[in-house]
Amino acid sequence: MKPVYKKTKNSLFHISYHLVMVTRYRMKVLVDDLKRDLTDQIYEICRSYDWEVLALSIRPDHCYIHVKCTPEHSPVDVLAKIRRPTSAEIRKKYPRVAHLTSLWTREFLVSTHPEITEEEIEAFLRIQKKHG
Repeated sequence: MKPVYKKTKNSLFHISYHLVMVTRYRMKVLVDDLKRDLTDQIYEICRSYDWEVLALSIRPDHCYIHVKCTPEHSPVDVLAKIRRPTSAEIRKKYPRVAHLTSLWTREFLVSTHPEITEEEIEAFLRIQKKHG
């Protein structure tokens, strides 16, 4: 598939990141209402920055996002802009995670390759410790 470039006044670009965020202690809490709220929050955050969510998959202990961004946002910046508010809002709303200092671990996976496989994500998750 040919990339679709976006244009601004000064640039032409096609930037997308595959991101995987892991819950603290690999807790399997991203289910039911919490999962629905997290999905809505991620889409809202991405809309607010004019990013396009190309794919989103939320599993009980991790979240995969493929997002198309603008050049001024690095992968770490995108992660921070998603993780901080989602962690705060989810912990405020759901007592089962309110005691955590953050919903997310510091570890993450980022790839700029056009494709990422489920096996690559699983390999990343296998090396994650069950710590906070």
